[in-house]
Amino acid sequence: MTALFRAKAKSHMLLAFEMAIHTGQRQGDLLSLTWKQYDGTHLSFEQGKTKKRVRVKVHTKLKAMIDDLPKDKMRIMNNSRGRPWTKDGFKTSWAKEVARLNKEAQT
Repeated sequence: MTALFRAKAKSHMLLAFEMAIHTGQRQGDLLSLTWKQYDGTHLSFEQGKTKKRVRVKVHTKLKAMIDDLPKDKMRIMNNSRGRPWTKDGFKTSWAKEVARLNKEAQT
């Protein structure tokens, strides 16, 4: 499924997928990530659940994705309309994307 997701997922969903894989951070911490938390090589988090501060070196593949994003929004990860994700909106979009890709894999 990983290869299929990387090959066929919509770009805003692929970014969420790669962010999760390469940072290991919780969904809420990723959805709230702002450009101020990215210095070009690392992402800095204050984890919502534990309040622990974490600095994560950005994987080369993820760095290329982040660097190609428009910088005119406050958040790094946005929905297909360029708006910040809500928790429920992300969950719904994620489920739809997984279902779409599963259906595509079966055909």
